[in-house]
Amino acid sequence: MLAYRVTGDEQYREWGWQIFEAFNKHCRVSTGGYAGIEDVQKVPAKQVDRMETFWLGETLSKSAPGFWSCFAPCLPRSLANPGF
Repeated sequence: MLAYRVTGDEQYREWGWQIFEAFNKHCRVSTGGYAGIEDVQKVPAKQVDRMETFWLGETLSKSAPGFWSCFAPCLPRSLANPGF
């Protein structure tokens, strides 16, 4: 999703939103939280009765620079010169 910040191409932003919507559609459970799914190739997705411990920490957290940069206001620093 950093590709959106670099290029400004709205297609990357749309793809990011589609990923976020897919998480909510296929993984979210009514009681809160998210479930894993058995096979990502099958629709409708069959949820498993657990949320992997790494899901929030790795799937969302490590992809957060990508997701959040897609939808957050412009960054204060240039990606080409982050200042570190």
